[in-house]
Amino acid sequence: MGRQWTLIAAGMAAFAIGDIVWAVLELGMGLDPYPSIADFFYPLEYVFFMAAMVMAILSYSKLVKTRKPMLIGSAVAATGIAVVYLALLKPFIFPAGPDELDALGKFVSTLYPLGDIVFMLAPAVILGLVISQLGTGRFAWPWWIVVVGALIFALTDSYYAYADWSGSGLTAAMDLGWIATHMLFASAALVARDVYHSAGQRSTSAVQREQLRSEV
Repeated sequence: MGRQWTLIAAGMAAFAIGDIVWAVLELGMGLDPYPSIADFFYPLEYVFFMAAMVMAILSYSKLVKTRKPMLIGSAVAATGIAVVYLALLKPFIFPAGPDELDALGKFVSTLYPLGDIVFMLAPAVILGLVISQLGTGRFAWPWWIVVVGALIFALTDSYYAYADWSGSGLTAAMDLGWIATHMLFASAALVARDVYHSAGQRSTSAVQREQLRSEV
């Protein structure tokens, strides 16, 4: 299970590097390029998170049914893409002229809201439906935290894009969504470490007890 958490950590690191690059460019150097080098690092979180979710879901595929969760997740993705298209892409991003947004900028501006749906929201829904079949087992606890964090990220990032393009207003409070997401991811990793460690201790104790019985 460690590889999934390594991938989530890599995604968090990529997002943090993006923030650092953005701060250096815009706050330190007074530049405002879009897209910028930071926009290379931010989307990497989608890649790492999606890979982690696929691995997590597949790891439970022999224990629970995954077909129905995947169908529901696909339906959520399709619905989300339709909403993003109608609310953001069609009225604002696609009609933007070259003086406002070049081809690369249009690609990046499209990638973020669609990435929130396809690589964050849908996998989180699928994983949530998968682990819900495990009942209240402790091994599901860390993943529930990840699911909540991914939902917050998708909603925050999507609303940020809409607020920016529609002119409804950006506020500093929106940053709390990204902060909360990565705090939840970090907390989930710590919970997972404790859960797996305690499970390992119980297994070791069981083996030791069995050895004592055989010696007696």
